[in-house]
Amino acid sequence: EMDIGLPWKRESIEKWIKEIIRRNKLLDARVRVTVTRGQNNYKFTTSKNPTLTIICERLVPNSKLEQGISVSTMKLQRLLPEIKSMSLISMVVAYRRTVTTGDFEMIFIGSNNKVREGAGSNVFIVKKGVLYTPAREILQGLTRKRVLELAKKLHIPVRIKEMSASA
Repeated sequence: EMDIGLPWKRESIEKWIKEIIRRNKLLDARVRVTVTRGQNNYKFTTSKNPTLTIICERLVPNSKLEQGISVSTMKLQRLLPEIKSMSLISMVVAYRRTVTTGDFEMIFIGSNNKVREGAGSNVFIVKKGVLYTPAREILQGLTRKRVLELAKKLHIPVRIKEMSASA
């Protein structure tokens, strides 16, 4: 949808990521690959000079996640949630709200009162042994994909469906 051609081969990008991780001696790392349209004189319909940035940082375990966290909800949704973009305004608004609520995460509630996703996380609910996750208007990212793969491998039933915030 963004129509940004990649002048780099996937194999090259993977090699660069592995090299950055190796040089920084990272065992557990968060990797963020960002591709932009590059400098195009504000011509947003072209992408002649895309730029690539690779950020690798040490992944620090958060003990709060093992103990359980508090969340709140807010009526907000990312613009084009299916695309992981650099537009982080929804996350900024949500995390600023957590400062006043004291919560760890803010869950976005979209149109028709449907649960979407966390400001920086996926939403999964386990109910009677079934794993539920929202179906639409969310980032179909790598972490979500991996959780769904693991559920399948562990024979955990999964339901991908719309979920009401009032349920």
